[in-house]
Amino acid sequence: VVSYADGSNRVVREDGSETYSDPYGVTTVTTFDVEGRMTEVSSDGWSSTTSADGLTYRETDPDGRVNNTVRQLDGSYTATFSDGSSTRYDAATTQTTLVDPSGAVTMYRIDENGNEAPTVT
Repeated sequence: VVSYADGSNRVVREDGSETYSDPYGVTTVTTFDVEGRMTEVSSDGWSSTTSADGLTYRETDPDGRVNNTVRQLDGSYTATFSDGSSTRYDAATTQTTLVDPSGAVTMYRIDENGNEAPTVT
């Protein structure tokens, strides 16, 4: 058991699973399945699963909305959301493509100063 100054505590078990209680009373239980996937379930209704390689992440909010993110080794990723929207980042071009629930597309790129700027078409 590890206790922190803010009142939170963590219990880590031999199998790698753990229980974390934050200072606000939210408890999160982390477990690993036989394939190495990590699942976190919190008392506030949030849950998530991360693949063993860390490239696939699925998050469910307290209202049941699901967000899925798939990462590539080059840093690119695609995230899809329950409302039909999605975000895709291409590491090679530093371009981000957002699609809102209605299907409208907005594209951004990283400029020379590291800021995300709209792509002019």
